[in-house]
Amino acid sequence: MSQALSQALEGFGTLRGLITSFEGCLNNIFVRFCVYNKYLIRFVKNQNMKKVNFVFYFLAIIAMFFSSCSKDASIREVKLCNNPSGDQCVEDMTDFFGVETDTIHLFASLTDAPENVKVEVTWFYQAVDKDKEEIMRGSFDGNESSTIHAMLYLNTPGWPSGEYSVNIKIADSESEPVEKKFKIE
Repeated sequence: MSQALSQALEGFGTLRGLITSFEGCLNNIFVRFCVYNKYLIRFVKNQNMKKVNFVFYFLAIIAMFFSSCSKDASIREVKLCNNPSGDQCVEDMTDFFGVETDTIHLFASLTDAPENVKVEVTWFYQAVDKDKEEIMRGSFDGNESSTIHAMLYLNTPGWPSGEYSVNIKIADSESEPVEKKFKIE
């Protein structure tokens, strides 16, 4: 290479074009070169490979986005009361008086729940020095914006005094069940 041409090409450059391969296929080619000390150093990259890499990375990002969007359903807020206002408890109660209460109302809000999700509600009673016993079980259908409303009715004259609890669990979900404890005096 002559001295003038060497100095003119000193540095970096890029060539783009088409090349015919041994098989007779016409391919886009991208050539980057660097002239250093009168030596031509070439970096060749096939344009089709660049497009394949772009498509692969684009699809990988989309797959990660959709996999991160699928969240597990969960129970956001649980309240108990004996006198609801509309379709919500005004305040969350933990102590009830048996003479004032004929029904315990439970309201639970769901988040990230799919259509027709099943929510299981189980009520328990535990007398002093006794094991916890199940007194009622129910299953409800819901969706993402659902509020579950479950009720524990008085079915005998007077509530037995003691500790009560209610477990709310989303069926077929990995989320932890929510337990709410309350007393009736």
